[in-house]
Amino acid sequence: MEKADGGEISAKLSSTVPDLRNSGYNKYCFVMNDTLSKGLTYDTATAKLTVSINGQALASSDYTFTKTDNADGTTGLKIVFKDMLTKGQDATLIGKDIVVTYKASLNENADLTDAGNPNTANLIYSNDPSHTYTSDEPSGTDPKGTTPDVETITYTTGVSLVKVDAEDGSRLDGAEFKIEGTKADQVISKKQVFTVNATEGTYYKLKDGTFTTDSPTAATGANYASEDKYKLEEKNEIVSKVSNSNVVKTATGTNGELSFNGLGVGTYTITEVTAPQGYVLDSTPHTVKITCTFDATTQKPVWSYSIDGAAATSGPVRLTVTNTKPSSLPSTGGIGTTIFYAGGAVLVIGGIVLLVLKKRNSEKE
Repeated sequence: MEKADGGEISAKLSSTVPDLRNSGYNKYCFVMNDTLSKGLTYDTATAKLTVSINGQALASSDYTFTKTDNADGTTGLKIVFKDMLTKGQDATLIGKDIVVTYKASLNENADLTDAGNPNTANLIYSNDPSHTYTSDEPSGTDPKGTTPDVETITYTTGVSLVKVDAEDGSRLDGAEFKIEGTKADQVISKKQVFTVNATEGTYYKLKDGTFTTDSPTAATGANYASEDKYKLEEKNEIVSKVSNSNVVKTATGTNGELSFNGLGVGTYTITEVTAPQGYVLDSTPHTVKITCTFDATTQKPVWSYSIDGAAATSGPVRLTVTNTKPSSLPSTGGIGTTIFYAGGAVLVIGGIVLLVLKKRNSEKE
């Protein structure tokens, strides 16, 4: 089965500059990690990763970026910020937004089920001012804190197409199709929210804005914003991200099938642009409409489909397109031509009979 994959995704990681004034750190580690599921591809050539603080782009010398292709098919992204201690002591930067953006796309491994395609991010940071840190990234023995994971799940669907002979239903390869349309990715952002809860809370807030499960002590108490306990709660936010209209072309494989994956909510037009060898092009455009709602209980997508105005009962939706051989097409004026030739034959035969009769009459005379 040939596949046409797509669906560019704009990803954003965000945090704020911690308040490190009078913190006692000799160096402050600040590392953003993001893991893309195997259904998402980070393209080094076109991803255009950007890093900014307070809306101002950082120079590449202000951080290091590493991309790792993991054995399980996932992709790890890591941004290590340099000299964060200086930034955290600058009153004009403290509390300002840190934003990392990049592009990813859905690939042939994209999950079309309600499991979706997650990318999961967290932040690793220094959390012991009495410790001497020697690098911008904590080593295995350096004390560090890790924020709870923030997960963003992109849900996608697709259209399967089968190309067949109009007469015997056999599968045809070599047909080319294009799909056009503007889609909206269905995304759930799972955010972690800390709320004060004296009875169920297990986290404490530090002065730099991060949280830890370590209780304050006489030695570390000065680093805590308060002795209040916080409870970690998950908050889901549903987001629709609209991408630009695009045109994708692909061909049916040897089994006569192809799939257009990476589709979201939208209306799409699928048109054959090249017929299989020996067949007549079927240039009739087919309209596929995809809608989506989220189940309030499961927070999972519920997809709905229609083809050329008729509701489809399941998805990813399957569209069957037929081709006809030229020999099986009705010829223009074919019946009339046959009658003309038959009539002509009768006239010719009649002419011969008439000539014979004339010749015999002539001989009698």
